[in-house]
Amino acid sequence: MNILVLEASTTSAKAMVYNDALGMIDISIAAYPEEIKHKGTVLTDKVMECVFELGKHISRGRKIDAISICGTWLSLVVCDRSMVPKMPTYSWTYMGAVETIKELRKDNDFSLSMYKRTGCIPHSIYAAYRLYHLIREKSLDVSHSYILGQGSYMFYKLTGERVETTCMMSGGGWINLKDMDYDSEVLSFVGIDKSQLGRLESYGNNYPLTSEAAEMLGIDPGIPVIPAHPDGALNQTGALALENGIMTISIGTSGAIRMSKESIELTDDFSTWCYVSPENKYIHGGAISGATNCVDWYRSNLADNMSFEGLEAEIRYDLKNPTFLPFLYGERCPGWNDDKKGGFSYITGETSIGDCYYSVLEGILMNIRQCYEEVIKSTGKPSQIKVSGGILKSRLWTQMLADILQQEITCSDIDQASLLGGAILAFRSLKQDEAPINEFILSKDYQVNPNVEMNSFYNERYTQYLQAYTKSN
Repeated sequence: MNILVLEASTTSAKAMVYNDALGMIDISIAAYPEEIKHKGTVLTDKVMECVFELGKHISRGRKIDAISICGTWLSLVVCDRSMVPKMPTYSWTYMGAVETIKELRKDNDFSLSMYKRTGCIPHSIYAAYRLYHLIREKSLDVSHSYILGQGSYMFYKLTGERVETTCMMSGGGWINLKDMDYDSEVLSFVGIDKSQLGRLESYGNNYPLTSEAAEMLGIDPGIPVIPAHPDGALNQTGALALENGIMTISIGTSGAIRMSKESIELTDDFSTWCYVSPENKYIHGGAISGATNCVDWYRSNLADNMSFEGLEAEIRYDLKNPTFLPFLYGERCPGWNDDKKGGFSYITGETSIGDCYYSVLEGILMNIRQCYEEVIKSTGKPSQIKVSGGILKSRLWTQMLADILQQEITCSDIDQASLLGGAILAFRSLKQDEAPINEFILSKDYQVNPNVEMNSFYNERYTQYLQAYTKSN
């Protein structure tokens, strides 16, 4: 059985063909063209075209039995009643809503109430609050509109059905964690009606591919399409981390720590979040806005696009290296400070390009360590840590993660865990059972052990990082 998984991530289109007997048999990834991006937004139909074009390419000559859709938790699309986008897709990187939502958070009682109900602090990364800003500050009229995300929009284009998953909408700040339904207070606050959102269903439901969409993809009509799920939750699924006690760390454009539990665990200081999982359990975690986007910023602006290999060759492990705060795109966990600025501290005349590059890699992981320490306060320490994302392309950076956490980490030779998670959900949807998924995974995991000799070094570097973190705004 061949599953075609289509993903619209924050910065790129992805497609994979997965076979339940052979594993991954093809994968293709392409960054979105610069001309379709603008200040935290992307052209909705152009993103869809990029994703579908990759899907058509890797499906050529193959029989596809089902399609699984992957989007992002945090995207926002507003369509008219004919399902034509009224504006571009707003991603979590859109900074225009920061001041509006920061004012909301000054009301601690309101923030705590919304957080306890939905697991999401009022913040501009969440679709519900981004829409609130666009309605209040940009005079966006949504009275005759439908509200959805990029992944759900693609699902509609493939099936003609306006469907959401509880998991997807939970990460947008829309879902009451206890009721597993749209939260009435959130809807009232934003100013929309429940009918403007897609009906909630699970991965167990699927819908047939329309003839028009089949022609666009070059595959057979009528095959089942599984509703869109978020990349973060599918990372958890693809990493086989659905059991209690297994933590995943994904580091790509942004970064996140996630841990599955059957109970709701929230903090009093909003430092972590809690979303509904695909299995209607709960995913607890923390997220950072600056990861490989900070690496790309450094290479393109300060290192003359020097190769990764060349930069790594220049690295020195020195306590006198600069400290880097990875808040070029604001702070999510643990402080949720939109105004927090990133940059280097403790640069001297002896600081080299390699020293700064090391500090960028380290600073990102120090922010991950902050999130790790906050998450385990409510969930307890993990029994296993599984890592995915672009970090795995660098053995040096992966080793740094193990050393900074001083924990053994498990890595997979498939670094696109979200695509794999989409394939797993498709299989489960079609089989309608809970058969163990391990037997269908043919990737080879490998362990990275922490270097105990680096423990004192990184503890001192973490102290330096926290000092710089505390001093910054």
